[in-house]
Amino acid sequence: MVINVYKYVKENWPSNEYPYKTEINKKTASILGIGIASVYNILKEYKSEEGIKSPIKSKDRPKFYQKVDDFDKSVIRKKIHSFFLNGQLPTIPKILQAVNDDEDMPNFSETTLRRLIKHLNFKYIKRQRNNALIDRDDITIWRRKYLKSIKDYRQQNRQIFYMDETWVNAGHTVNKTWVDKQVKSKKQAFLEGLSIGARNPTSKGKRLIITHIGNENGFVEGGENIFECKKTGDYHESMDATHFEQWFENVLPKLGENAVVVMDNAPYHSRRLERIPTTAWKKK
Repeated sequence: MVINVYKYVKENWPSNEYPYKTEINKKTASILGIGIASVYNILKEYKSEEGIKSPIKSKDRPKFYQKVDDFDKSVIRKKIHSFFLNGQLPTIPKILQAVNDDEDMPNFSETTLRRLIKHLNFKYIKRQRNNALIDRDDITIWRRKYLKSIKDYRQQNRQIFYMDETWVNAGHTVNKTWVDKQVKSKKQAFLEGLSIGARNPTSKGKRLIITHIGNENGFVEGGENIFECKKTGDYHESMDATHFEQWFENVLPKLGENAVVVMDNAPYHSRRLERIPTTAWKKK
């Protein structure tokens, strides 16, 4: 097209208006809406011995992750999680060896495997303390015992109650509320007899410790216990065995006979009547 337009301009436009090739090239570029440098390059290529070559269409090369099917991706993901389940930390060399040692899997280079792991949405970040993938053996055993015991109690048709503690600030309020965006200032609100919206409390106020117990039928009536926390830190520090035992003795008659109470392993939930002596004890 560029050559045809160039020839047309050269043959049909007045020579007194376009006496030089530069002017013809500019007019050609202006008609086609391309740069004059492009016109120069095409004319140069056209006048060469080889002539103008058709541009070679570049092939759409598949991405590295497109060469790996979903089945192989799933296998790689499971191999990574197998390290977590075995209490080990997966590293690129370990994962690479595990994958390449599998006869049913293709061999990967370290670079390709690293990119593929990132594509599988794994991120190399600082370890979190709330990791639930790696459990200690004792926790696993406790969980099994708990599930077996609960199953047995349910087969015996025994009532199962769950209790726990939490805390709340006396000045606790919701974070979101409706706001009138048309009220721009206090003066406008005063003149129009409106308000400036809900006011936040000046402070969080006293911290209250709340203990309650219930089951699938709801909370036990009269089973709540609320008292003021003297410390601002962890609320567990304000609850002690004496306070907990007093509440527990009062709530037991409300549960009925042969009831089961499920609680966590907070220290004040399992105080020993007689402490086990240690080497730090003084002789008396």
